[in-house]
Amino acid sequence: MNELTTTTKIGEISIEVSSDFLTQKQLALEEAANITEISTQEAQEEAAYSMAVIKKLMNGIEASRTEIKKPVLDLGKRIDALAKIAVDELRSESGRLARLVATFEDEKRKKAAEEAAKLRAEIERIEAEKRKVAEEQERKQREAQEAASKAKSEAERRRLEEVAEKLKIEGEKKKLDAAQQQLALSAKPIEKKTKGVTLRTVPHFEILNINELHKAKPLYCRIEPNAELINTAILRGEMDFPGLRCWTTKEAGVRA
Repeated sequence: MNELTTTTKIGEISIEVSSDFLTQKQLALEEAANITEISTQEAQEEAAYSMAVIKKLMNGIEASRTEIKKPVLDLGKRIDALAKIAVDELRSESGRLARLVATFEDEKRKKAAEEAAKLRAEIERIEAEKRKVAEEQERKQREAQEAASKAKSEAERRRLEEVAEKLKIEGEKKKLDAAQQQLALSAKPIEKKTKGVTLRTVPHFEILNINELHKAKPLYCRIEPNAELINTAILRGEMDFPGLRCWTTKEAGVRA
C-alpha cells in the first residue's frame, strides 16, 4: 500500500544534454588539445581564451542543472513536510504509550525488587531462628547429658537420656518446619514480563561547560581546524602557527 501518492509519474521524466552543448564542448576540447606549450604572448592569450570558453560552458551546464533541479528539490521538501504532518500525531501517541509502558515496567521492577528484599529478610530471620533453636537444643542436650552422667542410679540416667533424645527429636522437627517455611517462601512465582514489550535505557546529555568536559574527558570532545580563518590569515601573510605548515600556490583563473 502506498501511503503517499503522486498525480504524475516522476520516474518518467526524461533529462538529456542538448546537442548544441555537446557540439560546443567537442570544439572547446579540440581547441584546448591543440595548446601543448606556451612560449609567446600570443600563445598565452589563446590559452586564456580557451579557458574562458571552457568555463562558460561549465557555468552554463551548472546553471541549467540548478534550474532543472530546483523544482525537484522543492518537491522533495514538500514530500518530507507532508510525510511529517501525516505521522506527527502517530509519533506523539506512540511516544506517549511508550512512556506509559516504561513507567509500568519500572514500577513492576521496583515492586519485584521490594518483594525480593522482603523474601531475603524473611529467609535471614528464619535462618537466625533456626540457629537460635539449634543453640538452645544443644544447650539443653548438653545439660541433660551432664545430668545423666551425674545420675547415681541407672533409672535416673535412662530417664535423663530419654529426655535428651526427646529434646533432640523436637529440635529436628523445628528445623524441618523452618526449612519447609523457607522453601514455601522461595517458591513464590516471579511475575512475567508483558509479551511483545521491550524496555531499554535511553541516554541523554546537556553540555554545561565544554571546557570542563574537555579537561576531564578529552576523548569525549572533537577538535577541528577552522579552515576559513586559517586561509584568511595565510592570505594576509601570516604563516607561522604552532602545529601548522602553511604555504600558497598560484592558480590561473578566467572570467566567463
